[in-house]
Amino acid sequence: RRNLNEVIEMLELPPYVLPISGLCIGHPAETPQLKPRLPKEAVYHSEVYNKEDLHRMLEEYNATFSNYLQNSTQGKRSGTWTKAVANFYSKHYYQGIEEGLKQQKFLSDK
Repeated sequence: RRNLNEVIEMLELPPYVLPISGLCIGHPAETPQLKPRLPKEAVYHSEVYNKEDLHRMLEEYNATFSNYLQNSTQGKRSGTWTKAVANFYSKHYYQGIEEGLKQQKFLSDK
């Protein structure tokens, strides 16, 4: 995420697609409550981006995530995963985000 334009180029991402997470591998010190995950087909891409059926997978995951959030916080939090990700990127935490959003056609130059 910190080198957005490099990742976009390396993965040959089409317009309207952003890399939003990385994967850390290890073992937790405690056993946490399991959070639902996107299907592997939505997040694992070999060499280039695979756009097949992602919209449906994201909509299904949004519903699952929303239910999880409601249940795990006893109704104190609500929302969808895609809105949470959009909110994260709206805050411009990393350098180059605005340029990457323009490159991927989420923002215009106007």
